[in-house]
Amino acid sequence: MDLSPTERTLRARCGGFARSAAYDGRQVTKAALRGTFAKDERAVLEAAAARGETLDPAEIARRATALRRSRMAALSLRAAQVRRKKKAAPAIELPGAAQEGRRDTADDPGAG
Repeated sequence: MDLSPTERTLRARCGGFARSAAYDGRQVTKAALRGTFAKDERAVLEAAAARGETLDPAEIARRATALRRSRMAALSLRAAQVRRKKKAAPAIELPGAAQEGRRDTADDPGAG
C-alpha cells in the first residue's frame, strides 16, 4: 500500500491518538526513559573515568541531566534548521494547478 507523505502522517497521528486513549503515556515511555537515563549516566561515568575522576551520585545525575539537555537542544537546533530550509525551498507546482494558483502541499501535513 503506497501512501503519500500526508497520508502516512495522518495514519501515524491516528495511531498515536488511539494509543493515548488506551494507555497512560507515562507508562508507555517509562522503560525507554529509564534506558535513556542509564545511557546518559554511563556516558558521564565513562568520560569521568577517562579523566581519572571519581563522581558521587549527585554529580553523576547533574552531569547526565546536562548531557540530556545538550542533546535535546542540539535536536531542536537541527529541527529549526530543517524547517528554515524547507520554508525557503520553492514549492512544486501541480500540473494544471498553476492557473488556479494552487501548490503541492502533499509534503506539508499542516497545509490545506
